[in-house]
Amino acid sequence: MSLLAVREYWSTSCGDGSEEFDAGCMCIANVDNHHSGQLKVCVGSYEGCLRIYLPRGRGYTVEDLVLEQHLDMPILQLAAGRFISGIRDVALAVLHPHRLRVYVVSGVSGHDDGHGHADGGAAVSYYSLAVAYEHALTRPAYNMCYGPFGGARDRDLLCVQSLDGLLTFYEQEGFGFGRMLPASYLVPGPLVYSPSSDSFITANANLHVEAFKYSVLGAAASADSDLRPPGDDSEAAERAKAVPRKKLQVDWSVNVGEVVRHIEVSRFSKDLPSSRREILVLGEQTLYVLKDDGAVLTQRRMTEYPMATAACYPLPTPDDGGLDALPVHNLLLGTTTGHVLVFRMADGQLVWAAKLPNQIVPVQMAVAQLGPVPGMIVVLDDAGQLTVTYLGTEPPTSALVNTEMRQLDYAEMEREQQELLQIIRQTHKAGPPEPFDRLVVTPRVPEHLDQRGPGSDEDTEDDDTLARDEGDLVQVTVCVDVLLDDPSGSTYTDGLHNITSSIDNVAQDGVTIAFKTPPAVVPQRPSINIRAIKPNEPVTARMEFRVRRDLLVPNLEVVVSACMVTLRGQPRTAVAHCRLPFMLAAELTQPVHSAVYKLVFDCPSPPSSLLALFDDMTYPQPPASNGWELPQEVQGSLNPHIVSFRFRGGGEGTVLLAKSGRIAIQTSEFAQLGLLLYELERRLQNLRAQETGSASGVLSFRDPLPLHDYFILLDDHFALRCHLRDLRKELEDRTQQYRAVEKRLLVRFRDRNPSPLQHLDFLLNVSYQQVCTVCDGIVEAEKALMAVAQHLTAATHLITRLTKYRFGLDDRTSGSLCEAFSTGIAIEDTASCGWEERCEAAMHHLLKTCLSTKDKERDRDRSVGELSMPEDVGRLKKRITSVIDRLSQGVSLHSDLDPSAPALASRPSITHQNTDAPSVTAPPPSQPAVTQQQHAERPSDNGGGSSSSNKVAVSSHHHQLPPVIEGQDEGESMTNGVGVLGWEG
Repeated sequence: MSLLAVREYWSTSCGDGSEEFDAGCMCIANVDNHHSGQLKVCVGSYEGCLRIYLPRGRGYTVEDLVLEQHLDMPILQLAAGRFISGIRDVALAVLHPHRLRVYVVSGVSGHDDGHGHADGGAAVSYYSLAVAYEHALTRPAYNMCYGPFGGARDRDLLCVQSLDGLLTFYEQEGFGFGRMLPASYLVPGPLVYSPSSDSFITANANLHVEAFKYSVLGAAASADSDLRPPGDDSEAAERAKAVPRKKLQVDWSVNVGEVVRHIEVSRFSKDLPSSRREILVLGEQTLYVLKDDGAVLTQRRMTEYPMATAACYPLPTPDDGGLDALPVHNLLLGTTTGHVLVFRMADGQLVWAAKLPNQIVPVQMAVAQLGPVPGMIVVLDDAGQLTVTYLGTEPPTSALVNTEMRQLDYAEMEREQQELLQIIRQTHKAGPPEPFDRLVVTPRVPEHLDQRGPGSDEDTEDDDTLARDEGDLVQVTVCVDVLLDDPSGSTYTDGLHNITSSIDNVAQDGVTIAFKTPPAVVPQRPSINIRAIKPNEPVTARMEFRVRRDLLVPNLEVVVSACMVTLRGQPRTAVAHCRLPFMLAAELTQPVHSAVYKLVFDCPSPPSSLLALFDDMTYPQPPASNGWELPQEVQGSLNPHIVSFRFRGGGEGTVLLAKSGRIAIQTSEFAQLGLLLYELERRLQNLRAQETGSASGVLSFRDPLPLHDYFILLDDHFALRCHLRDLRKELEDRTQQYRAVEKRLLVRFRDRNPSPLQHLDFLLNVSYQQVCTVCDGIVEAEKALMAVAQHLTAATHLITRLTKYRFGLDDRTSGSLCEAFSTGIAIEDTASCGWEERCEAAMHHLLKTCLSTKDKERDRDRSVGELSMPEDVGRLKKRITSVIDRLSQGVSLHSDLDPSAPALASRPSITHQNTDAPSVTAPPPSQPAVTQQQHAERPSDNGGGSSSSNKVAVSSHHHQLPPVIEGQDEGESMTNGVGVLGWEG
């Protein structure tokens, strides 16, 4: 049993649980004016039911409910005070949405004194409720407060705040005046009255706490007809309409920066004069204590406890305090987690924390003396659970056991200790054990497209961007098999217990399958949810993939991931990769002999026919082609030495097979070379694996790398990013201008005596049109950036693959180079970090570590600072060229991890190797990576520079690579790897 727990003394439920309650619905006072001074708990609900309880002892009994009456209107707030003129008895004020009523609660017994009070000490038989007077409200009410406004003696006045910020004052039975708060009070806030300063304290929508003097409110009272009581059509009131309203002056204002939930006037400091008070302000996460002049006395953050409500209660005064001694208050704070915190606000210390019973989240709390017990905590929640509790401890109920008479088994204790130590050592050594049950995901990709047809209804829109062939949707359906592999009855240990794997402890709510594709490949929906799955029983899910005709397809890779959570709360994930068929991105067409970009490769084991290499594209079996057949003109032009494709996004590509065994690919766009080269390599690897069992060394490349065309795409991508950044900055300026104009217009419209607009409406319309224009520009720029990013992705894959063929890189080095270029499935740019920053940081890291020319540079700090968008991409171009140039000299990207690997200066260059050494991928010395002409025309610091284009032409290969000077800076030996590619039949 916890010592820090709130003890329940008395508890009941108000109603059947269907009623709602909130702050202000509870009031504790001697509302029947009994001579004994017994306090009653009054509770009102939003359903309009008023209940009065008199707790007489521990535990609730039916006699404790002394009054229950339906008032036929929602009860917003209850208050007890001297509201009836001529008498000093306590009355009960009830606030309804459109009415304020004051009731007299009387206890009736067998011997009544004739005035509604029980005579002497006679027992009360029942309680009655009578309306003393009421006020009709002109506007919907929110809350109210009461007190001796303006120094009134022996009576309390009422102030009601409406939803739109109107303060209406009632001098008991009579109407006082009404005052509208400033325009900053868009929503009502807490309202309290401070007798020490005769001011009203509330909070506005600007997150400020403000105080208004009662005298100022009365002097600036509005003369509007809607602020007068109903039926007041006096001639004086009509004349008052012409009197201009005086501007309301704020006594003081404090910016708290949070939504204020509760305000209360109290006294926390012991040395505070008797005429002064302090103000408690409860925000969402902060407690403020203010002086009565608005100065912040203390402030405390409460981020660890979400606050719900608060109450200040007085501490008992000392016996020798004298007649003028005033009590000091402590703070009682209720949290949304069901805790009660007690703060001694004199020094800001938390003196007690306890948990409420039954996980009650209070909406209102109070401290009162119910019966003979002082300091009882009364708690009300939103469902009507009324609980009277107290703080304290209880002695333990179990007796201590004398262990001296018990014989200890030291051998058993030693054995148990050794077992525990063995478990601890195994856990720290091997880590947590692998779970026996695992999730397995297996995608199955068909060779052909789906059945020819128009597709579903949602895909038949006229403005869709999906690729079609003669009106038929081009798509392929991938089947994903999900298996929860769980050997039935198997047992494994988690370090402390043996667990038997079964359906009971591996069942879960469902499995979610997600797909990651390039932007040009569109799944029918982003994810699939399998609601139920049983162990060892595979479940198949289907997903349709389409392609967009307005974007380039950089690759056809799809990442399939599945995740689930078991009933034990353990996550299970599985990831699989698959590749969609090439015919989804392209289709066979008539041979295209002309092209803009061309690459030539050596193939040690060339295929006998390109038609056999691309046999799935020719649809040899019509039943298996699902209705997709080649046109007659294409079938008649098939050639085993030339195959041409038409890409779904536009453009053509061609694969040519020469008699000498060389293979060339040519396309109309530079980026399309990447997809065509990857598809050619994949098919050649499959063909060679079937023939020889090895899939390596299928292609080699001897021409210079086409870096010039690659850098053109890089410039276009960076220029679009800069343009998008400028548009976003312009949008920020235009929206700021729009808000400024709108604010001035609102001030003009809210003014009772509006001044001329001075063309502000025209300026607002112009600002709105500018915002719309910039937004449209941003949308178009984002579309263009996405399109160029796909071209850059495909081109980056092409450059890394050509680098592998050109310099004979192994798979490990080639994989590290691809990771350094940070492409993945597709290049993704965000507002905070783009591809250029990530790629430049990776290249800088390579040049300073494994590709460094000096050994001492490898020991330097390898950390990279904060990434920010560069001014230009000249430095990125230089670093990319330097990395490729050093790779051409035979440097491995993993040399810094291998101590036996020689440094760059001592390793022989591939371009100076002995030509007698047999090699498939190593280029001959007559084909340098960078020609002398290109080295002379290397780009400048700003990324410029002229070079030969990569268009189809015939070039001679008699240039020699200039030696790299040892000790050069990384920018001094940079070359522009641009070459003129020729085709030799």
